[in-house]
Amino acid sequence: MEQVLPSTINYLDTLPRAVPSERRRKKFYPTNGPVFTENTTIRINIEDTRAFMDPSNTFLQFSLNTTPANQTGTTDIAGGYSFVKNFRIHQAGNEIMRIDNLNRLMNGIVVPSIGQDTERGDTSITGNGNYANLSGGGAQNNAPIGGAASTGADLTTGRFGDFLDIAVDNNAATFNIPLVGGLFSQVGDNKLIPLPLLSQPIELFFDVAPSEEMLIWADVPAAPPQLFNVSVISELVEVPRDVIGYLKDLQFNHGGSLAIQAQSYESNTLSIPALTTGDFVMNVPSRKRSIKSLYFVGASTDYAGIMAAFTRSQAACLSFGGNMNIQSYFLRAGPLIMPQPAVRGLGDNAVVGNNEYRKGEMFMELKKSLGHLKFHHGSGGFASANYGNLEGDNADGAGLRLSPSERDGYEVCPYGLDLEAYQHEAIKSGLDTQTLSLEMQLNITIEGNNTEAQQVDIFTLHDIQYYFNSDGTITFED
Repeated sequence: MEQVLPSTINYLDTLPRAVPSERRRKKFYPTNGPVFTENTTIRINIEDTRAFMDPSNTFLQFSLNTTPANQTGTTDIAGGYSFVKNFRIHQAGNEIMRIDNLNRLMNGIVVPSIGQDTERGDTSITGNGNYANLSGGGAQNNAPIGGAASTGADLTTGRFGDFLDIAVDNNAATFNIPLVGGLFSQVGDNKLIPLPLLSQPIELFFDVAPSEEMLIWADVPAAPPQLFNVSVISELVEVPRDVIGYLKDLQFNHGGSLAIQAQSYESNTLSIPALTTGDFVMNVPSRKRSIKSLYFVGASTDYAGIMAAFTRSQAACLSFGGNMNIQSYFLRAGPLIMPQPAVRGLGDNAVVGNNEYRKGEMFMELKKSLGHLKFHHGSGGFASANYGNLEGDNADGAGLRLSPSERDGYEVCPYGLDLEAYQHEAIKSGLDTQTLSLEMQLNITIEGNNTEAQQVDIFTLHDIQYYFNSDGTITFED
C-alpha cells in the first residue's frame, strides 16, 4: 500500500491559484413596473457582459404595503415564500424551469422538514416569522397551549402590529427569500452562471400569490396588499476577457456546450372525494428521466364549518397538512412497486392511540427522502405535538389549529418517498418515468373516512441537466 503524508503536514498539497477576479454585489430590478399586487407577475432580467452570477448567493427581496387600511397578520412557516405562487425561469424565449405552487411546497413540505429552531430564528429576521414570542395574527379558532380560548382582542394583536403605507416605506415589513429550483439548486460542485456567454438575459418570473395566501390575517384583507421595492440581489464575479474567451474555446471543445447539474420540483394537484374509504389511486403525470423523491401533503379547503365568518385568509392554509386517515401507501410506476411492503400510516384519526404510536414508520420514509435518516440531530421542526395529529378535515372538530396562536401551533403532515438508487450520491440515479414511459400512481388505503374532500399537493423532486450552448442559449434535459 502506498504511503502518503497526512494533509496536516503535506506542504506540497496547496490550493490552485485563481485567475484575477473581482466580486461585487448587484441588484436587478423588475422590468414591468415598481408595484405588484395579488395575481400579477414580477419579471426581472439577469444579465451582465463581464460577470458570472453566483446562484447560491442570490435572493429575492421585497417590501409589503397594505394600503389603504392598516391590517394585522402573521406569517406562515415559510415567511416570504408565501407571497410567490409560481416561479419560472425563461431564456431566449424558452421556459427552462417552472415550479407551480411554490408557496405550498415551501410551507407544507420543505421548510417544516429542515426548519429547526435555528432556521426558524433566521426566518424570523428574513421573513418576519414567529420565533420565541407568543403573539400571532390570524383569527385564532383554537385554545393556545396552556391558555384559554381566544377572544376578539386576540384578533387585533399580531406579530407585526400595523403595516405602514407606501409613503413611509422605511418602516414597512421587508422579506428576503433565497431562490430555489433549477439553476439555483445545483448538485455537486456549484458552478457560477456564465452570463457573458448568453445571447439573451435570464428572465425570472414570480407570480404573486392571492391575498389569502400571503399572510394569516386577523381579518379578511380590506384591499389587496402591494409588493414594492422589489429586486433580486446577487453576488457577481467579474473576470478578465481572456477568461471568457477560454470558456468559449472550452465550449467548442466539448461539443458546443457547457453543462450544469441541478434539481427542481414538478407540482401536481389532485383530490380525494369526501367520504372516500378503502383503496384509492391518484395518477401522477410526472415524466422525468430521474425522479429523486416524491412528496405529498393534503388537507381540506372547506373552511365554512369552523366558526362564523371564518375564511381561508385567516388560516395557515399553506402549511397545514392532515394525515388523511391514510393506513398505508406506496407508489406504482409501470410494473414497479415502491416500496415493498407498503409504508404504514396512521390510519383512522379517531382510533385511540393511532396518532401517538404509529408515526415512526412514515416519518422514517420522509427522512429517507430528505437524506436525513443517517443523521440524529432531527429533521426540521417536527415533533409528536405537531406532526400528523389531524386528519385534515376542518369542520368536524379535529381541525382546530388551522390558525396557530403560537409558533409551536403549526400542524403539518408531509409525506415522502425516496425513489433514487444511490442515496443522493449521483446525477440521474432516480426513477426514470420518461424513457420507459411509465405511468406513475400513488396508491393509498384510507381507514375510516374523511368527512370533507381533501386537496392533495404532490411534488416530484427531479434532476435537470442544463447546457450553455455556443449560440448563447440555455437548453435542458430532465
